Amino acid sequence: MRALMWFLPAGVLFLAQGVSAQMQPHRAEYILRLGAAANAPRVGTAIQDLALDCDGWHLKRDVKGEVPISATWKFNVASTLDSDEGRSGEVLRYRSLQVQNGTEREVRGKVQRADGELRAEVTSPEGPAHVVLPSLTRMPIASIGYIIGRLRAGSASFTTLTFDAQGSGDAFRVDVA
Repeated sequence: MRALMWFLPAGVLFLAQGVSAQMQPHRAEYILRLGAAANAPRVGTAIQDLALDCDGWHLKRDVKGEVPISATWKFNVASTLDSDEGRSGEVLRYRSLQVQNGTEREVRGKVQRADGELRAEVTSPEGPAHVVLPSLTRMPIASIGYIIGRLRAGSASFTTLTFDAQGSGDAFRVDVA
């Protein structure tokens, strides 16, 4: 009986360690600096909220920055993302709003994998667009899960494609080393 009392807590610890390496809902706050040094000039902030429910992942991201171009001229930028990604990583719906020096640009889209293709339907101020993305492109949360899985499996370096809903609205390559 005494051995069983020690075994159960140890087993729970081992199980908890396996679970902790997976993507978890969280809130993260970042300070953006111009350079890698801890005392580099602060140019903005970023806040990310990641939640999970029965429908899937919900990602909200808010990035704000002010970059000085000269002593009297500053570049102000703000970008928000509100997205919903299915648990399977096969569907993403999003809305992004970017504001640069007071000028707003809103983009709404749906990215879906079907019949071996990844297609994006995007509506922006330029009008609607239909884009076929590289088939290996992953949705944002699915991409993070993939990267965690590869790292846990011992991969030292690899490349993956991730859909960028907040910035370009296209796939971008992530090199993990």
